[in-house]
Amino acid sequence: MTDILQQRGRWRVFTTPSTLFFTGWVMLPSNISDETVFSGIRKKEEKQKRKSLSFRMGFVFLFFCCTCSGGWAQQNPGSSPLPHDFFKQFLPLPEDAPRTIQNPYHADALWKLWAVDPSPIVFNTPRFKGRFESLKEDNYPVPLFNDEPGAPVSFQRAGVTSMAGFFDDVYLSLDNGHTNLGYPPGNIFLNAGKMATAQEYRIRFQLGVNFTSQSYSGRGRAIVDDLLNVLNTEKNFFFANCIRATPAHNSFKDTREDAVTDLYDGSYGSSYQAIGQSGSEVHALSKMMIAGASMPRTIKDLLKKNGSYAITLLTLFKMALPYADEDGKPLAFENELRHLPAYSSNGDPVHKHFCSANVHFYGYDEDLHVWEMARLAREMEIAPPVTVITLAGFRIKTPGKILTERAVVGKRIKSMGLTSIRIWGEPGETLEAVVDLRKSYDLQGQDLQYTCQNLYPNQKNTIIQTVAPGIFSVKVEHDESLPKGRIPIICTVRNQGEIPGNPVFLNFYWPGANELSDYGLPKRIVKKRGLRRLPVTVNKRPIVVTNFVGDTIACSPGDVVTFTISGIDPEGYPVTVYRRLGQSGTVSDGEFKVKISKKAQDRIEPVHFLFSDGTGGYSGTQIKLCIGKAQDVLDNNWSVSLLGQASLHSQVAQEGVYFNFTGGTAVKSIREVQGLFVFQKFQGNIDLVAQIPGNPTQSALGLLLTNSLDYFSRSAFTGFFHGRVVARLHGSERKNKSRINFLPNTISDKPELFRIVTRNGYTGVFVSEDGVTWTQLDSMKIKWFRQTYAGFLYGGGDDSVIGRWVKPEVPLVLVHPIGARKDKKGNYHAPLQLEVQSPKGFVSYYTLDGTEPTRESLEAQGILELTHPGKYQLRLASFEQNKAVGTTVVFYSVVSRKK
Repeated sequence: MTDILQQRGRWRVFTTPSTLFFTGWVMLPSNISDETVFSGIRKKEEKQKRKSLSFRMGFVFLFFCCTCSGGWAQQNPGSSPLPHDFFKQFLPLPEDAPRTIQNPYHADALWKLWAVDPSPIVFNTPRFKGRFESLKEDNYPVPLFNDEPGAPVSFQRAGVTSMAGFFDDVYLSLDNGHTNLGYPPGNIFLNAGKMATAQEYRIRFQLGVNFTSQSYSGRGRAIVDDLLNVLNTEKNFFFANCIRATPAHNSFKDTREDAVTDLYDGSYGSSYQAIGQSGSEVHALSKMMIAGASMPRTIKDLLKKNGSYAITLLTLFKMALPYADEDGKPLAFENELRHLPAYSSNGDPVHKHFCSANVHFYGYDEDLHVWEMARLAREMEIAPPVTVITLAGFRIKTPGKILTERAVVGKRIKSMGLTSIRIWGEPGETLEAVVDLRKSYDLQGQDLQYTCQNLYPNQKNTIIQTVAPGIFSVKVEHDESLPKGRIPIICTVRNQGEIPGNPVFLNFYWPGANELSDYGLPKRIVKKRGLRRLPVTVNKRPIVVTNFVGDTIACSPGDVVTFTISGIDPEGYPVTVYRRLGQSGTVSDGEFKVKISKKAQDRIEPVHFLFSDGTGGYSGTQIKLCIGKAQDVLDNNWSVSLLGQASLHSQVAQEGVYFNFTGGTAVKSIREVQGLFVFQKFQGNIDLVAQIPGNPTQSALGLLLTNSLDYFSRSAFTGFFHGRVVARLHGSERKNKSRINFLPNTISDKPELFRIVTRNGYTGVFVSEDGVTWTQLDSMKIKWFRQTYAGFLYGGGDDSVIGRWVKPEVPLVLVHPIGARKDKKGNYHAPLQLEVQSPKGFVSYYTLDGTEPTRESLEAQGILELTHPGKYQLRLASFEQNKAVGTTVVFYSVVSRKK
């Protein structure tokens, strides 16, 4: 390697065979043994010692930097002894260490292999207790699929089979059972229970744990950016058959409508992180467990013996994600969509961590994903190779000179393991690194091919050159025009099998001022140094553009459907269109085209489009092809969409302000927004009124305001639902988190007018008989993004139902409880504070005794407080020139707070 690199010029290189530590210039002797770091640490001591170790590690990091020579960093392996023996525990084995397995960190299979040794294990320690026995039987269960892609999985005792089954898989909760793997069902894998630390790896080794879940604050970015945690995860999880699965909640809340934001300064491949909170990762674990059970017995045993089981399963998860290019062909393994910082574990992501701009970006065919994972595993005759990266050289260039100062080099290389390297730059610096993949290995001795390329296609500031097979030179210039965020280089190896080796990443990052680089530092040090935890990625999303309004296209069997669809990046980068695998149609030059079969049955066929700006910004949308639906009759300024599991047979005919709805199977639950949606686009504050005469008893029709044309979007609805007046407020994209109120019959049993008002961040829903006095059914603080959609939502029924679009004539007061929620009986606890939102330019007055407010009543300004228990009828009127122009009535039941 030395001769090859020296041919590139006058740069000096590493010339020693010693093992690299986490900084590229630190060279360590090759005779270091494998011991435990955390063996004697107790629970109360762990937190403080962990902080102390991270702090000391930073100083050791800088100390080693001072031993670097100029040019390429170079180090004499005997010149700088380690100040603490515990650092040795994170080092790979010396190359000449005796081994019985192929593994860079472990010379022997230290972990329990239940397929080889079924003997029971008994623990009786302060941390962990229990007796664990093998589940192996002659007729053990295996996952079963048919040959149809996307077919559901079943679990049966299959008798003699080549599939490995679950009996040798072990799951352990690392958060005292706060998260738990409950699927696959039945007693088919060993559930080792719970413990409270990720650091006591010896217990996991003795148990042979393969799957863990763990949820607590800071877990997201700490996997990437806490030095001790990164090294512990790589050695004692990733290369030891154990998937460390965690939520990315504090680091990846992708809820901004306009931009993608996160806290990851580097890509990584040594753990699994799920978008969401506690337990968001366990669904992915279940799919990986099913894939492992589908492997041939010989391959699974080979992977587990050598500590490569977790490595392969994480690769299978990414490789099987059913994404496609614009022609519908599967994406390459190195494509950006397969290597996100965090994933949706389930292909149907509907929860508060998604905003309407990107929910379809994360979505995929869930059944097809697990089916493909199992297929890849079942057909695995050749074990995938293992990719390992080392940093062979590094230098910094600024205009006019090359920086070789040891301290400067030390500040740039933030961390290095065998699966990821993180390098930070300063403004104007060009960073150059040489990486070596030749320590990658194949469990069956096959020849390897090496690749190294950009992960994001529009990061044009990178030059990658092949120095020799397995050795690559990477040069990255500082580009201020790029969104602040990740610039990862992805490397991997391949053998003759279908499945590539695990991805490894070389990450370059230009931070903001005083940005924190190590999340393991104690808070007192962070505060003292004036460091900040800044958003890493702030990247404007592509804006989706089509040549039609809405998201639904009516078509008939035999039709050829075409429309234009594209993405525009606010930051000016070219936008790539991706698809979901298995969906019909193709995209060419921004035009989608699909021919509907002449034999097509009446149905709704969704087609999804994913948009990427090639620098880490993305969005997605769904278009619904409504096949066989009769044509609706609408004016040009109205459009139609189908929300949720809408019936194909619902139809609308418009005459002026009147809309006649017919047909369709009636929606049975108000819990989800479903039906035929006839809408217009709106922006800014909303004040909308609809009239539904006749009190329909067998149908669902009402006024809907929604943030997007999806059933899961934040929304407000009020109208009739099978004869009852209802209000439904949905304040986020989180599934099953709606608030529903029915109008009590004691108030009014014949309202015909329905109203939705948004003002100063609040949304209120109202009903009325005369259009002057309005009963407020509910209110909620809802953040509406950009444009919204509003109109009639028809949930089907047996009757023909008519709705009339009405122009609001009187302004209304909107009232909202402050920091209070109803109990199960509909009561509030005293004292109840109410925030009054009066119409702009109007003065409001109120009464509490049911009488109509006058100018002599109490003025409603700011905050009202109901201090005593009782039943209140709060009436508020807005006045214009001494005339009340509209009255809001709200009913509250206030009770004493229990002591």
